[in-house]
Amino acid sequence: MSATTDAIEVEPTPEELAAAAGYAVLLRWSAADRLYIAELPEFGPAHTHGTTRAEALANAEEAIALALAAARAMGEPYPAPATFPDA
Repeated sequence: MSATTDAIEVEPTPEELAAAAGYAVLLRWSAADRLYIAELPEFGPAHTHGTTRAEALANAEEAIALALAAARAMGEPYPAPATFPDA
């Protein structure tokens, strides 16, 4: 997995791959698309999808890790993970 930003290809570090699990992922079913949509709230309007919940979540974590790697490559800070009150 890699991302290209301004013609620079970046690979997520093991730390970025692990950190991806700490970010929020909002999953919803899209009847129109017949896919699960995974929204990534800390990364603006970013989203991905999958044919199963597990696939959508895996794709979301990969997209988050790539976004973290791109931020690192551009010298930008990582967004803070969202926090939610305990239920």
